[in-house]
Amino acid sequence: MKNYLQKALPAICLCALLFNIVFGAGRRLPADTLRVAFLTGEIRIHLKCSSYFTVYDVASGRSTRFEPEVNFVLTPRGEDIVIGDRKQAGGEIRISSRDRREFLRINGRRYRGSIIILNDGETLTAINEVNIEDYLKGVLPMEISPRWPMEAVKAQAIAARTYAVNNLGKYGSRGYDLTADIYSQVYAGMEVEDPRSNRAVDETKGKVIIYNNKLARTYFHSSCGGHTEDVQKVWGSDIPYLKGVYCPFCSDSPRARWELDLSPSDIAGSLSGIPAGEIKSIELVSRTRSGRVDVMKVSHGGGELEITGHAFRMTAGPNILQSAMFTIGLAEEPYRFYGRGWGHGVGMCQWGARGQALEGRNFREILSYYMPGTEVRRWSY
Repeated sequence: MKNYLQKALPAICLCALLFNIVFGAGRRLPADTLRVAFLTGEIRIHLKCSSYFTVYDVASGRSTRFEPEVNFVLTPRGEDIVIGDRKQAGGEIRISSRDRREFLRINGRRYRGSIIILNDGETLTAINEVNIEDYLKGVLPMEISPRWPMEAVKAQAIAARTYAVNNLGKYGSRGYDLTADIYSQVYAGMEVEDPRSNRAVDETKGKVIIYNNKLARTYFHSSCGGHTEDVQKVWGSDIPYLKGVYCPFCSDSPRARWELDLSPSDIAGSLSGIPAGEIKSIELVSRTRSGRVDVMKVSHGGGELEITGHAFRMTAGPNILQSAMFTIGLAEEPYRFYGRGWGHGVGMCQWGARGQALEGRNFREILSYYMPGTEVRRWSY
C-alpha cells in the first residue's frame, strides 16, 4: 500500500495543482467555448446567412432549415420568437450555419460559431456561442492596434484570454458568460478581425497568466501616465502582483498629457446631492504612490463632499476625465484639469507594452513587468 501511494503521489499532486488552477477562483471548469451577449434589449434583429442554416428550438427540440441569402427579421411575440413569418415554440433558439465556410450575419455583422436568441418576454438578447480563441480574434483589434509590434499584441492576447477564462460564468444567471462591451471586453465579431492580431492569437494559443498556480486577475488600460496603479486604490482588492510599477515606456501615447475644462455645473451635475452652481472649491487632499488623486474634497453650499479620485473620475465620465492622475489649475471657472494617461491605470499599460516591444522585449517580459511574480503557461481547455 505504501509503495502504491508513493507511486500515485505525483499524479495526485498534479491533479491537485490542476484543481487549484481551474477552481481556485471559484469558477466553473472552462470549456473551449464561451457565450458572449452582444445585443440586449432588442425588438428587431436581422439575420442572414450565405448558406442554409438551422434553427433549433430548445423548448420543443424541433429543428427547422432556412434558406440562404434571405434577410429574416427576428421579433419577440409574447414568450415566443418569430423569424420572418415562422413562429418558434419557445423563448430560446440556437442558430447554426450548415456550411462551416459560411457565417451567420446578425444586423449585418458576421459571427463565428452559433447564435443563441433569448426572449425575456419583451425584448431579445443575441448571444454568440464561440470558441474562446475565435472570440479573442474579435476582441484584440478593439483593444489594441494590430499594427503595433507583434510582442505587444501577443501580450494583449494573453491578457485578454486570461480575463475571458477567469470570467467564465460571470453572467451565468442571464444565460451567458460575458458581455461585448467595456463591462467585460469589447467584442465585435469577424468584421474587425485583422491578420496580424489573428496571428497573435494563434501563436499564443491557450497561453494564460498564472500566479501561485491560479489564474491571475488581469486588467489593462491605454496608458498609465508614467506609473501604473495599485488595484486596491481602484477596486479595493489586495493583489500582490497588481501594486503598480514605474513605467517610462508610454510617453509617446497621444494621451500622455491632456487638458480638460469642467464648469462648476458640469461637476455638480455628476456628483449626487450637490445643487448646480453651488460648488465653492475643490481641494486635492492626497495622492496614491503612483501620483493619482487618492482623496479630494469638494466644498459646496451644503457642506463638503470627500471622494476618491477614481470615484470622481467615474462620476464625471471615464471618457471625459481620462485618468485620476491630474492637477487642477487656479482659475475658478471653468476648472482646468491637467492630466496624464488614459484609463484606470491597473495592470498592463498598453502603450507601455508597445514601448517595451519596440525596445526588444518579448510578451513574457512585458507581462511579468506589469504583473511581477506571474508567469505565462499553456491552458488546456
